[in-house]
Amino acid sequence: MNNPPRAADPSANAADSVTEDLRDSVRDVLREQCSLGHVRRIVDGDREPEQALLRIAAELGWMGVALPEDQGGSGLGYGALCALYEELGRHLAPLPLLPLAMCIEALATCHSPELKRHLPPLVAGECSATVSSLDQAFDARAVRLRRLGSALQLHGRLSGLQGATDAALLLLFARDEEGALHVLLLDPRRDGVTLVDRGSSDLTRTLCSADLDGLEVSADRLLVGVDAEALAERLLSHACLALASDAMGGAAAIFELTVDYLRTRHQFGRAIGSFQAIKHRAADLKVQMEASTGLLRQAVAAADLGQASAPRLAAMAKFHACDTYARVAAEAVQMHGGIGFTWEHHCHLFLKRAKLNQQLHGRSEWHQDRIARSLSANALEVL
Repeated sequence: MNNPPRAADPSANAADSVTEDLRDSVRDVLREQCSLGHVRRIVDGDREPEQALLRIAAELGWMGVALPEDQGGSGLGYGALCALYEELGRHLAPLPLLPLAMCIEALATCHSPELKRHLPPLVAGECSATVSSLDQAFDARAVRLRRLGSALQLHGRLSGLQGATDAALLLLFARDEEGALHVLLLDPRRDGVTLVDRGSSDLTRTLCSADLDGLEVSADRLLVGVDAEALAERLLSHACLALASDAMGGAAAIFELTVDYLRTRHQFGRAIGSFQAIKHRAADLKVQMEASTGLLRQAVAAADLGQASAPRLAAMAKFHACDTYARVAAEAVQMHGGIGFTWEHHCHLFLKRAKLNQQLHGRSEWHQDRIARSLSANALEVL
């Protein structure tokens, strides 16, 4: 798949220009509000920098970047949204934008006035939301739904709920006894859902779980007029692009930090970066990062154009970028030698974030298996 030539497409050039302006603006804000010093304070339990960043993000309209203008957003599409995710990853920002933006995208497709009333406060940053892990949406055993008259009974357990500690809304997928997929929006406090903080190796983010066995909720919690299978696929692609973008931003930041160290740390009278063995390791990482970035850009363009290959490309971008980030961060710890192994050094913050990105919304092996089955099915159709 080839992208249209940029020089011959003025609208594409204008969109690129808007995206880069947004990227510069976000980077300036994060440089001031979310330095590694701020991140260290948040990791140590000081929530003031996190709350200040949330307020600024809401004021600048980051939550509604991809939402159509007629629904209160900026209508800039996945290209701009992924530029935002990339900058958040570069600065290790603790902002739980991904579950919030996914919930906004789901509500934008909903026809229920009762549920759609939650959209404006979400876009304005007045409340937060969390979303069940999307790989669970495709697992018939994860969360099951039974109809009991006008009520619904849920069974199962949710895990990996990102940014859920303060969430006012919980979006989840469940399958009924006939195997049909449904999507629900719950109010955890009102509906009796207990969110349990499970901790996270990545201290810049929080993860919760929720036991739903026997939980009864009103049927008006269902998102009506929504093709749940299509929505799950779309939100999974959104999550893949977001995590891939976060990964490439983080990989770029820790790589630059490491190269700076290789230039300044001297041994035997020379900068250690001048040794051939170190140069080759750094060059290998750079090549892998460029390949992942290229794949990500192609996946984002396919999503904005609504191409049939978009879900598959998003999954490929996710596992490729997240695996690259994990490798770059692990190598950075090694290249920093003794100081890289101390928890006080920034290397570990990037490494833990990279490891969690690999796990969220489907591991690499799960995505690779889905891609293989999709390609096999397409090949059989051709035959």
